[in-house]
Amino acid sequence: MKSFGKTDVRYWTERVFRRKRDGSEDTQWTVQIQYLDRREQFPLGTPNKAAAAAKARDIYVSLHGRGWEETLALYKPKAEESKPEKSTVGDLIREVAANANYRVTTFAVYCGALRRISADIAKIKGGSARFAPNGTGNKEWRESVDATPFPGVPTWSSLRSTGMRPTVPRVSVTKRRRSLMRPDNVMRMQ
Repeated sequence: MKSFGKTDVRYWTERVFRRKRDGSEDTQWTVQIQYLDRREQFPLGTPNKAAAAAKARDIYVSLHGRGWEETLALYKPKAEESKPEKSTVGDLIREVAANANYRVTTFAVYCGALRRISADIAKIKGGSARFAPNGTGNKEWRESVDATPFPGVPTWSSLRSTGMRPTVPRVSVTKRRRSLMRPDNVMRMQ
């Protein structure tokens, strides 16, 4: 078997690999390079092995010429961490609607329970106009509830502390809220 120098693309063709995540193989190539007692993995951003090997060679040459700091800034820039906006009730509902698999009527009932709990916690009054499904009162109430910051997972004791006197039995509201707030749905919001 021929051996190639580290500045030769053929050397890096044998060194690039695809990471395994959650039991499945990544489609993009990655390389792990060690230089001056430091080891880093670099995602190469291509499914083409030859292009990945060429980029791996470029990273290696950059390490020798520029050092770790400049190479990392060039080939592995840190994404600017923007401060996440506070999630709202509407954000949660839209996220769950896009990713969960509920029947339409079931989802509408769950959303209604979450909106009602959130409105009670935020002390948003809707009046009797909010019950007209196609009326402007309902639309305005929904928009104001959807714009409120997401209070987290409300517990029955937190609802009781707000002075809420539910007209729907406690078990019914709690089950609907729990169904919408399953961990796999809430994790998408974080």
